[in-house]
Amino acid sequence: MLISQLLQQPVRSDFHAIAEQCTEFVSESRGQPLFKFLPEEYADVHKVKARKRNIRNQFADTFNEAFSSHVSGLCQRAIYAYGATSVERVCEGDDPFYVFPIDGYRYLYSTEVESSNEDYKQVFEMMFEQFGPDKGREMIADLVKFSYTSSNLAEGIERGSEIIFYNIPYYYAVRVEAAPGYDELLSLIDKSK
Repeated sequence: MLISQLLQQPVRSDFHAIAEQCTEFVSESRGQPLFKFLPEEYADVHKVKARKRNIRNQFADTFNEAFSSHVSGLCQRAIYAYGATSVERVCEGDDPFYVFPIDGYRYLYSTEVESSNEDYKQVFEMMFEQFGPDKGREMIADLVKFSYTSSNLAEGIERGSEIIFYNIPYYYAVRVEAAPGYDELLSLIDKSK
């Protein structure tokens, strides 16, 4: 897609929505992109609902337990996004998109985690095997709880951490291939105000 196509009326209104509704993210990320893989049938600029997913496994249950004071069912309600350094490792769909969470979002990340499912899998197996399911789950919940932070989003992105967004009903996504580059995309979004 050419820049001229990005400036067509329907896309310009989407850019205007991003400019108006995603100011916190644009500021907190300090010009660094976050990525998520989404289905190829999505439009180049897409409003994506944060749907509750049906995830039930030991990892999700333990993660939810660790952050139950933040939000109920975090794993099922969260939006997982990735910094540039980890995006190739976590290909979870078809096409890479830039992610723009709307204002009011909350987030968590660990500087040691690029993909929670992959990074914790061995730890979970070892802890459950060594200490049993109940004690293992309790120990992992404590480990997870104290290794995540909700401050300095830019640092998490720069380190390639998996960023877990929650507390929002939707976010915007812009197909990477359709954008002229992230800096120019931010400029186009800013100009649409």
